[in-house]
Amino acid sequence: MNIKDLKTKIRGQFNHEWVWRLFVVLQIAGILGLIYIDVTNINWSVLPDFTDYRGRLDFDWDFFKAWYWIRYHTNWYGIAFLFGPFAISKSVDWISESRNNT
Repeated sequence: MNIKDLKTKIRGQFNHEWVWRLFVVLQIAGILGLIYIDVTNINWSVLPDFTDYRGRLDFDWDFFKAWYWIRYHTNWYGIAFLFGPFAISKSVDWISESRNNT
């Protein structure tokens, strides 16, 4: 599957062109939000660390650390920034479609 097929498949999830554009804009804003959190938060990273402090290979990702979910809100913001745009756009699409059908 190439990028064009993937774009067509994701675009097919929305009934209106303006909702697709809303999704793209919200997804870009979500990625910028993730970058902002990653840059401003010293103890958290979007990408996993593959080495420990001694240089040995060790897969360590903040999404798998339970205390990040409990003590800090960074993982929750990361999930919202990644999946929130689709949920918002899809709900707007459903509301718009239901208003057009009545």
